[in-house]
Amino acid sequence: METLVDQVWADKGGLITLVLRQTEPWGSPEILSQLQSRVNDYARVITTGALCERYPDFRDRPTRIRLVCYHAPPESVRPALDSFNRQLQRLGIGFQVVHIAVDSPTGRGKALKEKFIRFFKRARR
Repeated sequence: METLVDQVWADKGGLITLVLRQTEPWGSPEILSQLQSRVNDYARVITTGALCERYPDFRDRPTRIRLVCYHAPPESVRPALDSFNRQLQRLGIGFQVVHIAVDSPTGRGKALKEKFIRFFKRARR
């Protein structure tokens, strides 16, 4: 089964980055095991040479997996992330965790609705 990588790019310094997006909140107990499986799949893409088969220019270049989290990882998740980092370092793969705060669509809709209500209340005065 082919692994779907969220995004891949090479920076000017030659570092290859595979982006792994974690869009789900961290509350579910299955999240860590699913994430471990995805990290393993990404590592396999790198170590088996599948990445270089698809992108021959990436051969012999340093690689990292960047985990982009839409929800801040809680302290309880940090030991697992540290473990992922150690495992990947042993394979010669870098690991970076980045948190990007993303508003939920529900939250944006609610805020927009409240603005419309305030606007129309002022318009009626």
